[in-house]
Amino acid sequence: MKKSRLPSTRPATLTLLALCSLVIILAASYAQTLAPDLTWANAGADGGDLITAAATRGVPHPSGYPLYLLLARLFQAIPWGTLAWRTNLMSAVFAVLAVTLLFRHVERSFDCPSAWLTALLFGLSPLLWSQAVITEVYSLHVFLAGALLYCYRFVAPSPKNSFFEGTLLGLAAGNHLTILILAPILLWKGGGKAKLFRLSGMLAGIGIYGVLPLHARSGSPVNWGNPVTLQNLFWLVSGSLYQPRLGNLSMIEIVERLRGWAGILLNQFSAVGVLVGFYGLLSPVMASQRKVTLWIFFAFSLFSVLYATPDSYLYLLPAMLVFAWWIGGGLYEIKASFLQKFPQTLKIALFSLIALTLWLRAMFVTLPQVNASQDDRAVEFAEEVLSQAPPEAILVADTDREVFTIWYFHFALGTRPDVRIVAEGLLPFEWYQQTLHSTYPDLRLPSQGQATVATLLMLNADRAVCLLNDTGKPHLTCTGYR
Repeated sequence: MKKSRLPSTRPATLTLLALCSLVIILAASYAQTLAPDLTWANAGADGGDLITAAATRGVPHPSGYPLYLLLARLFQAIPWGTLAWRTNLMSAVFAVLAVTLLFRHVERSFDCPSAWLTALLFGLSPLLWSQAVITEVYSLHVFLAGALLYCYRFVAPSPKNSFFEGTLLGLAAGNHLTILILAPILLWKGGGKAKLFRLSGMLAGIGIYGVLPLHARSGSPVNWGNPVTLQNLFWLVSGSLYQPRLGNLSMIEIVERLRGWAGILLNQFSAVGVLVGFYGLLSPVMASQRKVTLWIFFAFSLFSVLYATPDSYLYLLPAMLVFAWWIGGGLYEIKASFLQKFPQTLKIALFSLIALTLWLRAMFVTLPQVNASQDDRAVEFAEEVLSQAPPEAILVADTDREVFTIWYFHFALGTRPDVRIVAEGLLPFEWYQQTLHSTYPDLRLPSQGQATVATLLMLNADRAVCLLNDTGKPHLTCTGYR
């Protein structure tokens, strides 16, 4: 009588080892290049606003990012490192988790070797890596996009699961509203009951925006829109301040942005990777997911191209995630169609060569582009400004880099509590004047119709006035100092 044999655990063990090796490589790469403090690297000017809002229970720039605030607050409780480093670490963690999800997605769809190479390529791509080492919302954004796609692909249909998927979508909208591009795909999945449960879950998840009115009442000096009324909350969440930028482009600018989009795609994956990706898209293994992935890829790409801001290319991250999925399909199809009869040793050698090529490209091409560990421009700027500012001076900041950097050092770290920070571009807004009044009761403010820097300075003529300059030296120019 033959003894029954237990099922082999070797494939599961190899998959786990592959995943662990991937996490170690990415964690080491991100740790090596993580910004140690506040940084302006990699389009990270918003970092000071986000860190300060989370630390002071405030409200950052539209759309408010309530999910991000709550999670950032948890990371800021870590008892070591600078406040900015702790928040930067959050980006690295969610970038690793996003790549982990991609690995599992491709591994379950195709096989482990294709998944490992795909995940390594995406994890070390310039766009994701650049956002993994600074404070921004995009690492969390791409992780949530990956989680939603994983649920769409692999979670079994049931009322409970449908409600969970909808709730996850709603919560994800609490980090970045463009995630709602996925709503038609997720809400349309399944029958009538599943759609109803998913919609109910989404509405419940979106309720996270209720955090913002609570934060607005906390007395934080960062309180965009003061969203204590429905009108103010809608202004903040809808991004009314930025809506004129959508589509505000000439045809020449659109063509230039399309060229830039193509360049970014090539920069992420190389020409070979792009060819493999399109081969995967057109291959039979992607047939069932072709329409869904095309919608995601082109919808996020179109929004990125048409949104007239210098950093709109960051909205491409979910599109790049989908393209990486195509690459995984392409690698699997190439292996199945052309390498099936190759000796195992040759397959291993080819796999190792590709992995080594990806690593060398990352170390010698990508790392210098995204390395934020040596960027001390924001710290140097703030230290010079705050060390040289006269006592009780009014510091007038204009650009996002100036405003958010000084907010971080002044409000979050408590540096130079005697000075008064004024964001010139926000002065015309009533909510900002209200925030200034509650933050600095001794500051004399103009009426709303006269809310200019000149009027403000005239009303506070007894104080020195300093203009900030983040692009050249000196960073601080003061008048009226006695």
